[in-house]
Amino acid sequence: MSLNLKEDSRYHAFHVLKEYFNSTAYAQDMINKSFHSQKIPIERRNYINNLVLGIIRNKGKFDYILTDLYDGDYTKLKSGIKYILYIGLFQLDYLKSTPDHAAVSISVDLTKNKYRGLDKLVNAILRNYIKRRDEYFLDNNKKETYSLLSHPMWIVNRWIKKYGYKKTLDICDFNNSEQTVWFRANNLKYKKEILTYAKSDNENINFHPLHELFFNVSNSQRLIKSNLFIKGKISVQNPTNGFIVDLLNPKNNDVILDGCGAPGGKGTFISHKAPKAKIFSIDNNKKRINLFINSAKRQNNKNIVFKNNDISKDNLPECNKILIDVPCTGTGVINRRVDIRWRRKLSDMKKITILQSRILENASKYLKSNGILVYSTCSIENDENENIIEDFLNRHDYVVEDAANYVKKDIVREKSIKILPGEYGMDGGYAIRLRKL
Repeated sequence: MSLNLKEDSRYHAFHVLKEYFNSTAYAQDMINKSFHSQKIPIERRNYINNLVLGIIRNKGKFDYILTDLYDGDYTKLKSGIKYILYIGLFQLDYLKSTPDHAAVSISVDLTKNKYRGLDKLVNAILRNYIKRRDEYFLDNNKKETYSLLSHPMWIVNRWIKKYGYKKTLDICDFNNSEQTVWFRANNLKYKKEILTYAKSDNENINFHPLHELFFNVSNSQRLIKSNLFIKGKISVQNPTNGFIVDLLNPKNNDVILDGCGAPGGKGTFISHKAPKAKIFSIDNNKKRINLFINSAKRQNNKNIVFKNNDISKDNLPECNKILIDVPCTGTGVINRRVDIRWRRKLSDMKKITILQSRILENASKYLKSNGILVYSTCSIENDENENIIEDFLNRHDYVVEDAANYVKKDIVREKSIKILPGEYGMDGGYAIRLRKL
C-alpha cells in the first residue's frame, strides 16, 4: 500500500463506512472515535465527516443507480465494493472540486488495495455512470424513481399522502443536504462579543430570522474551540428546540420538570431564561445525564437538579411547569441524524407511541392545578403528535393555549408549533402548550 493512499481522506472514509454498516453505532460517534484513534489531522476531519455523512444520506439513491449499472445481482456484490462505489458516486455528484477522472482514479486505487482483481469492475461502473448520469432523474409518474430521494418508501409514501408531492421533495432535499450547525447565545449580552469574534476571525455569521439568540457561522468547529464556547457563553442547539423552551415560558418563581432532559439542550436554555427557578431534569440514561451535567457545568447552570428516573412510571417532583420532549421516530431531524432513515421501521411507530402516551400520562400526575405542560417531539408524524394529544385531552381536563402568544406566528399552525424540516433552515418538530384546569 502506498503511503499516499493510506493518508488519503477517502481511504479513511472507506474504513469508517465499512465499520459503520456492520454496527449499530451512531455515525457521528463512530466518525469522532475514528478521528481520535487514527489521529486524523484537524484539517482533514471536515472533509471526511462530510463525505461519510453524505454517503449515508444518499445510500438509497446510490443503491438504486448501482443496481441498474451493475451487470449482475447487485445484492450479492461485495459490501466493500459498494462502499468504494459510494465514495466514487458521491464525489462525482456532490464534490465539484474533484474532477471526474480523479474520483474514478481513487476508487480504482482503493479497490486494487482492498479487492485486487475487481478494480476493472469499479472503473467500468463509474465511467458508465459518468456517461449515463443524466438518465437518473425523479419522475412523478414512475414510483421506482422515488428511490432517488434516498428515503425509505414507507416514509416517502406517508409524507406524500400528508404533505403532497412537492413538499415531500422539499423535505427530502433538505434532509439530503449538508447539516447546518446552529448555535445559541445564552444571553443577549453576549451578542456583541459574538459579532466581534466573527469579524476578527473573518467568519461569515448569520442570525436566525425568527430568533435573535440563534446563529450559524462558516466554521463551526473553530467556534466550538473558541473561548465563547469553552466559557459557556454559547451552546450548540437547533432553533426549533429554542422555540419549544420559549413556548414553556419559564419564570424565576417556577418549579419546572424537564422530562427526558438529557443531554440538556432544552434544560440549560430553561436555566438561562429562568436562573432562579428550581429545575428537575429527569432522564433514565446515566450516560446522557453525565453529558448533561458536563454541559451545565460549562454553561454555569446552577439551578438544575439531575434525577435518574423513568418518567413513564416513577414518582416525580410536583411542579407548576412541565416540559416533556418524548422519545420519537425522529422524522423531523433526519438531516442531522443520518442514521434514522435507514434504521427506523414503520413498526417502530406503534411501540414508540405507547411509550409517549405513558410518559405524558405519568408526568401529568405531578402538575399542579393551573400548571403548564408542554409536550414536544422531533417528529412530523400525526401518530406521535396530534393523535397523542387528542387522546390525552379526551381523558383529562386541560385546555390548549395558543403558541402564537409565545413564539413567532410563522411557525404556528392550529395553535401548536409545527415545523417541517427545512422551514427557515430548521429541524422539523412539534410542540403544544396545555394548561391544567
